[in-house]
Amino acid sequence: MNARPHPAWGFVVLAAVACVEAPPTSAPVEVTDSAGIEIVRHGSLDTPEFSVDWGAAVRVGDAPVEGIGFFEVVSAVRLPSGGIAVADAGNHRVVYFEGDGTPRSTTGRQGEGPGEFQQMGLASRWRGDSLVVWDHRARRLSVLDPQGTFARSFMLESTEAVPWARVISVYADGSFLATGFADTGPGGIPSGRRGYPSPIYHFGPAGGHLATTGVFMSGESYFEALDNGGFRIYPAVFPRLNVRLAAGELFVLASNETFELRFLRRDGTPVRIVRGPSGVRPVSPELREAEIERLVEDDGGEAPEAFRRTLSAMETPEFVPEFTAAFADAVGRV
Repeated sequence: MNARPHPAWGFVVLAAVACVEAPPTSAPVEVTDSAGIEIVRHGSLDTPEFSVDWGAAVRVGDAPVEGIGFFEVVSAVRLPSGGIAVADAGNHRVVYFEGDGTPRSTTGRQGEGPGEFQQMGLASRWRGDSLVVWDHRARRLSVLDPQGTFARSFMLESTEAVPWARVISVYADGSFLATGFADTGPGGIPSGRRGYPSPIYHFGPAGGHLATTGVFMSGESYFEALDNGGFRIYPAVFPRLNVRLAAGELFVLASNETFELRFLRRDGTPVRIVRGPSGVRPVSPELREAEIERLVEDDGGEAPEAFRRTLSAMETPEFVPEFTAAFADAVGRV
């Protein structure tokens, strides 16, 4: 497989908890019940919104930590103490900052031993005031105490039914949401925009497999088939997304193609569906060109013109996707 490289390094801007809430509106909301599943329909997107108060933001990483800038940051976490932990995957470490952004300490290095990392994929607040780090290559979860000291590590259970899994989110009770192998179908992967389905699993706080939530589509990318049977992956212009994440005690599948959030229990039982209006903004030539330029600028690759030509040749959806990302907190707000 061939993939475009990420930018070499970058700084992190992490906002403080202060937010600005827009005043409530009288947008129509219809709540119905269908076979025990709550259906919530928003007649308008003119609903209460939250925006970041940049005046209360904290910027970390302007000054090099131990002489090295960040390289492939995968998580930035606000700790119960008010401090900030940044998972710096490219440098195989977690960097701790005080609440005002002052560097405090680092933990971890490249390796296979306790407290060492090979390929960080996620760092999240965990039980109590600890931090849990998922190492994708080592297939291992490491627990760090509030000072960043390594406490212990454990693996996800591997069974015949679940031979491989990757942690992508953490539930409020400390259990894990993970995904398995994507089903790309028979034969090679053809060129074009596409996403593939993969299973969602629920693992307990000790790593044991508890349930399979179901099989769901993931995000859409652009695949370029190569003569040697491999392929390159590029970001798609206005990609269709199915964001999969833990929200409190529930699993959420958020589709940006139709503005729909599906809330399920961890065994796959549906609980609630939230829908909003779709097809609000057509993709105009101006919006398409602006999105292409944003992707080229964010890419930071060594061949921007070639990348721009690839993006310009892609087909794009008729309407701008309803959102570009989804996040959730421990009490289930999305």
